Amino acid sequence: MNFMSYVAEVSRGWDEPNARDMGIMKSQPNAKGEIYILNDGIDMKAKIATMVRRLEELEMKKMQEMQAISQTPLQAMPCAICLLMSTWWKSVLPFQP
Repeated sequence: MNFMSYVAEVSRGWDEPNARDMGIMKSQPNAKGEIYILNDGIDMKAKIATMVRRLEELEMKKMQEMQAISQTPLQAMPCAICLLMSTWWKSVLPFQP
């Protein structure tokens, strides 16, 4: 099992409260700045969920770029040696008009 499959499997139950977490306050307000401080477990879950979301966004962006590249028509371009040879042989061979 790769790491991302493991993260996806573990994260499925994050929205459901555990029996041991039922009596615990999920966040604690900070009296100074009126911001909330998350418990370590919830903070780590939030960081991993953010990481997974960003990874999915990057994968979608890369997939769209690859589709755009694959749909771009290619034009045949002669190589530099072919161009050089096409002008060289004309100068070497004498042409009779």
